[in-house]
Amino acid sequence: MNILSEDGKSIVRLSSWEEVFARPDFQRDVDPKEVTLKTILGRYEFGTKEACGLSNCHTKHQNGYLVLCSNNIETNIGHKCGKNYFGVDFEHMKKAFRKDLNVRNARINIEEKICQLDVVKKRISSILQNGGNECFAKMRDYRDKSATGAIRVKLERRAKSGDEKIFQTYEPTQKEIEFEEVRLNRRVSSDEIAAMITKEQVGVIYGAKAFSSYAKIKTVLIDEIPNLIKQAGNIDTASLRPDEILVWSKRLDGIEAGFEEIQRIVEDCKRFLVQGNLDTIARYSHLL
Repeated sequence: MNILSEDGKSIVRLSSWEEVFARPDFQRDVDPKEVTLKTILGRYEFGTKEACGLSNCHTKHQNGYLVLCSNNIETNIGHKCGKNYFGVDFEHMKKAFRKDLNVRNARINIEEKICQLDVVKKRISSILQNGGNECFAKMRDYRDKSATGAIRVKLERRAKSGDEKIFQTYEPTQKEIEFEEVRLNRRVSSDEIAAMITKEQVGVIYGAKAFSSYAKIKTVLIDEIPNLIKQAGNIDTASLRPDEILVWSKRLDGIEAGFEEIQRIVEDCKRFLVQGNLDTIARYSHLL
């Protein structure tokens, strides 16, 4: 599907060659020697091929651009023809068109997201009421009352690295060292002794990342997203600069990513807070 920009604030979508040819100012035979390009109106990618609108080309193609010429006539140019016949000017127009289209898409995105702000508020309440508040409170209490001192430091390190596995390390016994020396018929080096050290997994800390990330439940759902909603409610897209439109579109797109992150954190918290998991942490605290 191609996207055709009509003005500075709207987009018209054309889905077939027939819709392109039916435009009132469109001509299928334009002499490039008699015109210059004013601007690129849109880019298309159709499933069938039609001839290029330049009179000295007419090569059939399915990917190209709808352009406005100096005499206000529109025509279609294949994706290779524009550069071949209009050179650097066409390349500049392509860049300007892509930038302009990005801004217009971003403006539409902002307006759609603003219409969904009430839904966003309901999602915040739903997440908090369905585990968010409870997980935050229980993780905070565990961190402040149970995981103190060295255990807290170790759990913070694991939360940062995401390392959930607990290992028991076994040094070689003197008997094992002596057996190896008999086998080799010589003394073993310190490096060889180190190589004889073995590790065995004895447990798993499920949801280890939650020990630190739980704080984001309140940061994102109570502070960040509500503040963004408040600011977004006052946006007038018509008064924003192009760079501001792109920034706001990206910020509003980030709301969904924020929800997805919090959902993962809540699930991690639930896994972490299972009593069996807390018992494992207490049992192997010396191995953390």
